[in-house]
Amino acid sequence: MMIFLTDRAAEKIRGLFERHQLSDEACLRVLRGGCGCAGYSLGVAPAPDANDEVCESNGIRIACDRELAAKVDGTEIDFDGKLLGKGFVIHNPHDPCGCECRA
Repeated sequence: MMIFLTDRAAEKIRGLFERHQLSDEACLRVLRGGCGCAGYSLGVAPAPDANDEVCESNGIRIACDRELAAKVDGTEIDFDGKLLGKGFVIHNPHDPCGCECRA
């Protein structure tokens, strides 16, 4: 599994890790959701679970459960800093709904 973080997304995530004083074991967690705009969400974990798939992008470890790994392989996570709609944007090439979800 490989998930890609843009420079903007990695910078925001590093800031979150620092603000919450998370250790080097911390990771960004991709969570399963429904279809379309409820598709995936992001969380922070103190460390990956034992049965997680883990990759690293832009210096950030990213984890998800093994069942989800194939569905998010090739996904890009960006950060949109516009005044309206600010947040992380998940571009998943496997999304059957064709929506770019904001997390």
